[in-house]
Amino acid sequence: METLEQIKARIESAVPGAKVDMLPNDSPSGQRSLLIDADHAVPIAKFLRDDPQLRFDYASNVTGVDWLDTVLKEKVKTRKVVDGFEKEVEANFRSARYLTFTALCLTVIRICAGY
Repeated sequence: METLEQIKARIESAVPGAKVDMLPNDSPSGQRSLLIDADHAVPIAKFLRDDPQLRFDYASNVTGVDWLDTVLKEKVKTRKVVDGFEKEVEANFRSARYLTFTALCLTVIRICAGY
């Protein structure tokens, strides 16, 4: 069986650009975890499942956070006609954040399960 350090190194070489961090665990078991970036979660999950030496087929402790109420606010300058004259004005730009990490986590679990 490979060590976590070896698995981390293999992920980083198999999935270019993936950010993989090793997290300590202060619990009595002391089992460390790998924290991966969301952009590479699906390719990493496929690699872990399909690699002939690893063949990971069970997802455990996959977590995520949804920020459904988050609204991104940004001030932008735009040109408007005010009193018959074109003027530059500041406007508030709002957009809802629809990226949900729960959906990403479910995708990773499905990949590990072979769906």
